[in-house]
Amino acid sequence: MIKSEAELNEIIDEIIRGIPDTSIVLFRGQTEKFDELRSGKARRNTLNIPEVENGWNTIVNRISTKSGNNFKYNHAVLQHYGFPTYYLDLTSNPIIAAWFASNTFTQLRPTTWIGNSLRLQDKVTYKPEVEGLGYIYVLEIPNYKGLIKDNYLFNISEEEIFIRPKNQDAYLLLDQPPRIPNPNSFVSKILEIDREKFLSSKTLKEVFPHPNIDKGYSQLLSEPFIQCPPFYLNEEMREENKETLKFSSNDYVFAKRAINIPFYIDDDNDLFDFKPKRNDLTIFEPSPFRLWKNITFNLSEIHSGINCRLGDATKITISPKGLFNLMNFKDEVKLEWAKVNSNNIFFVKGEYDHDIGSDHQPPYSGIWLHRNDDLIFETSVNSNENGALEITPGHAYLFRGNKLTPVDIENECSCGNPNQHLKIIEAFFRIHGQTERQKTALIQHPFAVENWMVLL
Repeated sequence: MIKSEAELNEIIDEIIRGIPDTSIVLFRGQTEKFDELRSGKARRNTLNIPEVENGWNTIVNRISTKSGNNFKYNHAVLQHYGFPTYYLDLTSNPIIAAWFASNTFTQLRPTTWIGNSLRLQDKVTYKPEVEGLGYIYVLEIPNYKGLIKDNYLFNISEEEIFIRPKNQDAYLLLDQPPRIPNPNSFVSKILEIDREKFLSSKTLKEVFPHPNIDKGYSQLLSEPFIQCPPFYLNEEMREENKETLKFSSNDYVFAKRAINIPFYIDDDNDLFDFKPKRNDLTIFEPSPFRLWKNITFNLSEIHSGINCRLGDATKITISPKGLFNLMNFKDEVKLEWAKVNSNNIFFVKGEYDHDIGSDHQPPYSGIWLHRNDDLIFETSVNSNENGALEITPGHAYLFRGNKLTPVDIENECSCGNPNQHLKIIEAFFRIHGQTERQKTALIQHPFAVENWMVLL
């Protein structure tokens, strides 16, 4: 068993002397010994919608000065901030691996900030282990330059904006079963750390730098909050937040940051020092829109034979910034139906709430689009000053050859001018192209509410 950093370095030096220059030795520290190493996505079921996956890519590219448009590189960076990917965390520094082998990840009770919504900030820490064994997996990876070229292996330790992977001398290795190579095939040794004797020279603040130091982390923590009624919380979430739930209702709701990144702390002063709540924004929508799954209205009540419920639609809450981009970046993309695994989409125009107030008022607007082959039905959904829904017919459009053309139907909007509506409908059809070109970011709701997405 290894009892000191000096002893660990001697063992690693001996290992490295025995490998060719075409190989690289990387390390992974764990507090427990498992049968195999697995990435976050390889361990559990996660959402896999291309539009959403690309949304995370867009958020990183808005921040990083190094990654360009490399989708896989960006996911490797996000892995180090809590986002599940098909990459396995590794390090070129055995002292970093030893720290992870000697400290246990611990989820803390979220901090709750009271404003127009009960905003939750997840907190985590690592607690030192002073008994038992920790484990360092030693991976000898041949032809590593080829793996880097093929996007199987990433060196993200040279990031300038994202400091955490730099401080952790971080590498990421693809782990997407049944693809090969399997990371476990590279494991050459498993070293044991005597945690009772071993004293790490690293600290949590060094391994997980504060957002005042890590500017990439700070910018991830500046994304807006998204509302979520208690209606959507599962039993585990209700138990975790039972004290906060006492003050919650359908009108006064929870909110989590759009990109659900935890805050790593030694103590609560770390969070206080950051003072993120001062500039927080929350994307607001009225209660009927938040609870759209309860809406039983069927499109057949307007258009006979078209059977679909508004409550079954996939909802996309559009932030003010997202709507601005949709309306103003027109010529770069072709029109396409948003690829969100649904022919039934409810688009909601969100508003910004500030920590101390808001500058919006009812009525609030949404548009429900239903696709029936190449025919698109538009329905207007508004929430009035009393919080009641007003559902009225829109128009219909034929979608062919990258073009939307109004067509006459029974029971359509009384305005008599579908071209007045066409501008916003075309904007919704630019979501796919704009997410591909990273003008907007479409992400899953931070509470993982099924069929609820957010456009940033």
